[in-house]
Parts: sequence; C-alpha cells; structure tokens
Amino acid sequence: MCAIALAFAIVGSLQTEKAGAAGKTADFFVAPNGNDKWSGTLESPNAAKSDGPFATLERAQKAVHDARKGNAPITVMLRGGIYFLRGPWNLGRGDSGSANAPVVYAAYPGEKPIISGGRLITGWSNSSGNVWTVKLNSSEYRNFEALFFNDERRYRPRTTEDGYLYIERPVISQERSEFCNQPPFHEGQGPGPMPGGGNRQQRGPGGGGGFGGPRHFPGGPGMGRGPGGGRGRGPGGGGGGEGFVCFDRFYYKGDDIQPNYHSMALGDVEVLDFEKWTMSRLRLKSVDTSEHIAYMTGPTFPGAQISGFFANHRYLLDNVKEALKRPGQWYLDRCTDPPSCSNSDGTWTLTYLAKPGEDPNKMEVIVPQVPQLIVAQGLQYVTFKGLTFSHDNWFPGPEGLGDFQGGPRVPGALSFDSSSHIVFDGVIVDHIQAWGIDFFNASNYNQVINSALYDVGYGMVRIGRRTNNGDTDDSVPGFNTVENCVMAGGGRVIPSGIGTGVWSGNAHNGTITHNDMYDFYNGAIRVGFKLNISDGVGNAHDNMVSFNRVWQLGQGVTSDMAGIYLANSDTKGNQVLNNVIHDVVHDPGPGGYGGEGLYFDQGASNILAKNNLVYRVSQAGLFVNFAERFDRDTPQNNLVTNNIFAYTKKRLLQRGGENRLTFTFSHNIVYWDQGSIQAAPGKWTCFGDCPSRFLLDYNLYWNPKGDKPEFYTTEQGNQQNVNRHDLRAWQQMGEDVHSIVADPMFVNPRYPADDFTLRAGSPASQIGFVPFDPKQAGRSSPGIKPPPVPAAFPLQLLDPNDF
Repeated sequence: MCAIALAFAIVGSLQTEKAGAAGKTADFFVAPNGNDKWSGTLESPNAAKSDGPFATLERAQKAVHDARKGNAPITVMLRGGIYFLRGPWNLGRGDSGSANAPVVYAAYPGEKPIISGGRLITGWSNSSGNVWTVKLNSSEYRNFEALFFNDERRYRPRTTEDGYLYIERPVISQERSEFCNQPPFHEGQGPGPMPGGGNRQQRGPGGGGGFGGPRHFPGGPGMGRGPGGGRGRGPGGGGGGEGFVCFDRFYYKGDDIQPNYHSMALGDVEVLDFEKWTMSRLRLKSVDTSEHIAYMTGPTFPGAQISGFFANHRYLLDNVKEALKRPGQWYLDRCTDPPSCSNSDGTWTLTYLAKPGEDPNKMEVIVPQVPQLIVAQGLQYVTFKGLTFSHDNWFPGPEGLGDFQGGPRVPGALSFDSSSHIVFDGVIVDHIQAWGIDFFNASNYNQVINSALYDVGYGMVRIGRRTNNGDTDDSVPGFNTVENCVMAGGGRVIPSGIGTGVWSGNAHNGTITHNDMYDFYNGAIRVGFKLNISDGVGNAHDNMVSFNRVWQLGQGVTSDMAGIYLANSDTKGNQVLNNVIHDVVHDPGPGGYGGEGLYFDQGASNILAKNNLVYRVSQAGLFVNFAERFDRDTPQNNLVTNNIFAYTKKRLLQRGGENRLTFTFSHNIVYWDQGSIQAAPGKWTCFGDCPSRFLLDYNLYWNPKGDKPEFYTTEQGNQQNVNRHDLRAWQQMGEDVHSIVADPMFVNPRYPADDFTLRAGSPASQIGFVPFDPKQAGRSSPGIKPPPVPAAFPLQLLDPNDF
C-alpha cells in the first residue's frame, strides 16, 4: 500500500500547484489526497490541511443528494488519479438531477481521474529469471480472471497459443438427463458440409470455409491441431443413431486434453467452445481418457441447431498452469491443498512471466475485484464527463457461461435500469470484462457521445434486450443516441454477437451515427431482436444507423455476422444510411460461414439501406433472410438503393426465404472480381413472376476481369437445380431491365487506396446513381485515440489483396 500512497501523494502535489490558476469550477471536488470529513468545496487541501476535497465518490454522492434540496445544477469534479471502488457505485432516483438542474460528475480540467473496480498488486518477488510471484490471502481478495500490466491486458496460458483444438464429435446419450435433453438436429446437420465443398481430411486448421486462395494465420498453419476428417455436423450429427444431444460434454481427439490439470477440481481450467456466432466459456470438470470424453461443470446454451459441441469446430483450453511458458502470461494458483486442489481457502500465488525490461515492482499491475462499476436504477439527468471507467470483475460462475446472442447473462460494467437523460460525454471505458455501458427497460433519451470504449470483454454499448410478450414502447428503451465515439478491441473475453459495438435490441427511435468501430470478433452494429413475423413484431422501429465506419470484424474467429445487422421483424422506419463497412471475415474452418456486409435476418422488413459502401467481405454484400417454416408469404419490402458493393468474396446477394417482395435492389454499383452475383444454390424461385419476389433494376455491374454478370433462378422445392441467365435473358424475366454493364470509373478501389470516388464521366449517372462521399462516415470530430488491444484468440485473416 505504500506505493499507492506515494502515487496519490505525487498526484496531490501536482494538483496543489494547479489549483490557484484553475479557480472554483464546481460545487464539490473529489481527490485522492482528499478527506471525507472535509467540506469537499475546495479543489485542493488548504495549507493547514483542515479543509479540502472529498476522498471518495460515496461522500460526494451524499453531498449531492443533500444539496439537491436547493433544486440547482450541481457539478462534482474529480481530480486526477485512481479511485479504487470497494463495491459498485450504486445510484438511484434520489441521486438524480432534473431537466433544469442536472447533476454532473466531471474530470478536473487537464486531469485524468480513473474509477476502477480493481486493486493494485504490489510486493512482487523475482523467484527466478523472468518469473515473478506474489502471495494473496483468499480472505482479502475475490477470484479474478483478468490482469492488466502497465495499462495493457495480459492473458492466461493455453495449451495451444497460436492455433486451435478441434472437437471430435458431440456426445449422444441414449437416456435423457438434465444436460442431455434434445433430440439430434437433422435439418442440414448443424453447420453442414463445408460451404466451399471439398474433403475436410485434406484441409488444415484454416480450411473449409470455401475462400480459396492463400490465407494468413499468425504462427503458421502448423500451429495447433487440424480438424481431421468427418463432416462438420451439428450436435445432432456425427454421433450416429437417435438419442439425446449432450450440452455438457464432448468427444475430443487424441491426447488433446489431459485428465489431471492443476486446479481443475476448482473449475479453474476453462474450455472455450466456438459454436457459430457464439462462444461458450465453460469449466472443465473431468476427463474420461478411455472414452475420450471431456465433461464440463455446466452446459452450453441448449440449442442443438445453434449451440453445443459441433464436430470439427474449434475450442481452446484456457488457464492451464502446465502451459505457463510465454512471457506476458500470468496464472493465479488458488489451490491450497495440492495435489487434490479441492480447496481455495488460504494463500494464493499469483505468477507473472515478465517480458524483457518489465519489472512488476516498478510498473502498475491491477487485477479486477468489483463485479460492476456503476449500478443505477431510476436515475435521471446525470452526466459523466471526461471520466475513465476501468476494471470490472465479471466472470462466468461455477457452471460456466453457455452463451446466447447478446449475452443476456453478462451484465454491464456501467448498468442503467429504467434510467433516462444519462449522458456519457468524453469518457473512456476500458479494461472491461463484461459489457461496457448497458441501458435496459424504460431507459430513454440517454447519450453516449464523444467517447472511447476499448479493450472490452463482451460488447461496448447495449441498449435493450430481446423482445418479450407484453413489451410496449413505454417499457423498452427509446430515443437513445450513440454518436462520435470510437470503439475498438471488443470481445476479449466472449467474442459472441451479433453486434458487439452497439447492440440495440428491442428499442426504438435510436440514433447510432458517426462512430468508428473496429477490431471485433463479430459484427459491429445490431438493431432489433425479434426473429420472424408470425408471432409478433416487437418495438424496434424508427432507428437510424448512419455515417458509421466499421471494419476489421470477425477476423476469422466467429461465424454468421455482419458489419450492420437488423432483426427488427415487421417494424417500420429503420434506416441504414451512409455507412462504410469493410474487411468482414468469418471463420474459414469447418462449418464457418457468414461474413456479410449488410444482414437483414429472419423476417427483418421495411428497411431502407442507402448510400452505404460495402467492400471486402468474406461472404455476401447483402443477406436478406427469412425462415420459411414460420412464414412463406409475408412481404418484407426492404429497399436497398444507391449503394456501392465491391469485392464480395463469395457472392453479392443471398436470400434466405421464398416469400414475396423480399427486397428491391436498385441504383446500386456492383464491382466484383470473384464469386457470383447471387448465392447458388439458393432461394431464387420466381413462381412465374420474379419481380414480385425480388426486384433488381437500375444497377451497374462491372467485373474488372471482363466476366459478364450471370444471374440465377431456382425451382420451387429444389434449390440445387440452378438456372443460369445472361443479362438479356434476365431482363426478359423483368429483372434489371434498366441496368447496365460498365466500368464505374472509380479513382482507385484496390487495397490499400480503397478510393471509390467516381471520376468525371462515370456511367453511373445512367442508372440514376447519386454520388456520396464515404469519407463523411466515422467520427465527425476525432478525439481520443485508443491504444492497440492485444488479440484474445488466434486470428484467421484474409489478405486484403486476395479480394
């Protein structure tokens, strides 16, 4: 604790020097060198040390609560330094301001106050070489699964550092039990055969996605174990025979898993199970080496079609003491009764392997301790300005986390229930284990503006939840804004989605605009969470997603994601305008699929997508999906117009249902040099009138290699039977009647220039295309620049030159 006192003393000295020039700028002040017995009205301690700022947020909160009786605006300023919370900062209705008298918690000008849920670790011993250790008493510390060294996230050891392990197959039990409880799924057998075709036995860890061409994997293709043979079937496939799919166990390959890992009995060894668009973080319970079955302490999400242990899908073994070898790694040994390791009461040992030049006694080491930083309910009219929030201590419970999209079991580090007119302005949210900022229930007119969120465990901003029966516009979030923010380095604990930049579920009249989002392992933006139409439409209406720049998504870690994704059902008024989406890459391995630009899922309808630039995506530029088993006829009426789609790896358009009026695709520029215009096989049945099902017109098509566009139709009930048409035959069917084949005359669309500006004389004017400036997307006034965030999982990247 001496180091903490010294750090705060230095901060206090600097503050005192600045105080005279700054003048009084707030009603109350908080400082690391303050005292809760003082008045809190001075920005620095006076010369006699008899009065000065408060020391804690809790004392300032009480002062605000008492001062609210005067019904005047109140500002609390925090001086620079780290404020270590002892528990969540709980805020309620009594801590609120009002429209005319808001409460503001702000950073003192020119200083950086950090509100931390962590604890500084000191007193390290250098036991040998680069090995540093420190003893921690279990009665004084909560368990933790993150460590930040010198303001950077560091990771725990894994048995494969630069590659993945691959599941042999799921376990099918002949008897129903708590975690073996669903019949095998047969329709398509989960991920099904590799989308690109081919024999998996001939492909390494990067094979199976149908990308073709060279792939680039950090560490080289020889790291980790290849998927081996077999077809990539879902939990119901590959096991043979009927029975019940087990969600808490799987068959592993060879000697990939050992039976006696240190502290396995405490649940400290984790299995990271990569499913489709989710990754479950589970705890290894036991290993049957004779049957090659690994058992977890709890299940994945029990959905045989979407979750579980898919044959030949990837997994990792995390927090394995025996694998602690690489500089920069750490391990918390909670075992106090070796070798059984069934008890964690007593003295723990924290070990850190230093990188060259590192000394944990001279550099800051923080471990998280408080599960959430802010927990607010019914809070109104409060602004947080210029503050930094760091180091929440969320991690899965003893049963692990069987994840579901949106992470409903994962809280927000900054959590706001039924809270309105909350403003985050110029804040930093970093080094987070769970969600960053979370608004839910009747939370309205909130703003996250001019801020930076980075190095986050799940996603950055979550607004709302999945649609529930009985939801009304008044009971779900509405009129919330996320604007001029930068979000980077998401999914560092759970890489699931869909939409890990801004996840807006059943929420309405929201605005997501002028943001930069990059370095995610899933999609960037989501709107709506109501799949299909037949059983209701939800409340996700009149949302605006505009002028965002989103890129470096997926990175080969998950599947079935997009730059911008909507699942709004049949609501109206949702618009996707003037966004730039690029470099979206899905898992290229067995069962991997779905790196889309725009994705309108399961009946998403009445969407206007206009003036967007989409390029370098690993699957489709646009995917409009609908599950026919729920509804075969309802029109969707989506309008996709005046966009640029370029360098789509596999196809421009993918359609998931045979319903009427799926979309109108008009006045767009399509620039492709590989793949196809439409998915084939696919759902392109015309039922005698193609334009009544999907309408394409006034588009410009160009392939710089000289290939002419080819279009597809399919026969009802037989998607494999593809009829191919040239443009003239296609036009005779009523499609693309006014479209042309011509070079759009981009300035320089190839990487790294990525300049899609139209040169003078472009034939795009012939289709009524109205030029727009992609450079307007992104932050309107860039401020905070996030540092690079170390990758959490082995990446499976595509070379931008291969598009």
